[in-house]
Amino acid sequence: MRFVIVLCVGFVLASITAMPAVAAGQIDMAALVTAFDQIVLREQGRVAKWTRGTVPLSLKLGASFGTAELNALQASLATITANTDLSIGRDDTAEHPDFLIEWSSDLGSPFAGAHNVGRTRSSFTVLEGELSGAHILILRDWNRGDAHRIDRTLPHEMLHAVGFHGHSESFDSVMTLGGVGYGTSRWDELFLRVLYDPRLPVGTPRIFALPVVCTLLRERLIAEGNIDVADLNRSGPHPYCRQLVDQPVNSLNSRDALRLAWAYLKGLGTARSIPEAEKWARLAAQNGDPDAAYVLQEIGSASRGNP
Repeated sequence: MRFVIVLCVGFVLASITAMPAVAAGQIDMAALVTAFDQIVLREQGRVAKWTRGTVPLSLKLGASFGTAELNALQASLATITANTDLSIGRDDTAEHPDFLIEWSSDLGSPFAGAHNVGRTRSSFTVLEGELSGAHILILRDWNRGDAHRIDRTLPHEMLHAVGFHGHSESFDSVMTLGGVGYGTSRWDELFLRVLYDPRLPVGTPRIFALPVVCTLLRERLIAEGNIDVADLNRSGPHPYCRQLVDQPVNSLNSRDALRLAWAYLKGLGTARSIPEAEKWARLAAQNGDPDAAYVLQEIGSASRGNP
């Protein structure tokens, strides 16, 4: 099965004020997980990314790019390949490229005085979220009083193309609408590493992905010696960072029961237990939770010896 969805529209021009970046030393795990959710998960509701690993992906320029555009593209590709297992090579002769970048004369205006400068449309091979193609459109006259705007626009759209399906509301990220700085931020690079961590499988629904994301973010921040996140040694106030197994059983609704099933299935905050995972997933199914069937399928796979 293959389907196409329009993911997003890129940065807008004219009289738009950029949202403030989070100052160094002020960020905490709650803000970090919230930003990851906004940028990566919320739009699709699940982990949606490429799964071909080191198998080269082809990129075709269906437009004549100048030095500024080529430099911005090269920087974007370098960031992606340095922080994921993806290998992307340019092939302008490809008949069916994985990534296609073209010019557009008009991408529309979201409101008076603003102009969209980029748009990405991605294809998926299955409903679970495996990416199979991306078509990027860049406004031909993107340079409207800002000779470096392409250094925001191309990285923004390339990150959409590899799995960043949303936008930040206020964060130091190239995915913030209106723009924060030029090029990708170190947080964008961290989010790429987490998104393409093998412990975050493609297709994982958002409610199950967020506890894993919280764990992976903290793990990487500690390993990389990051000093700008204030609460690395505690769970933080974000609801998806708490240890679900500490909740009283009688307080669990079907959503929490399903999160608890996922915690037991993946060993998040507790010892891994397939029987316990199945018990809580079946309780959620009895209560009509729409995602219970997915979890029971994963439990069945794990009980047969699959990771």
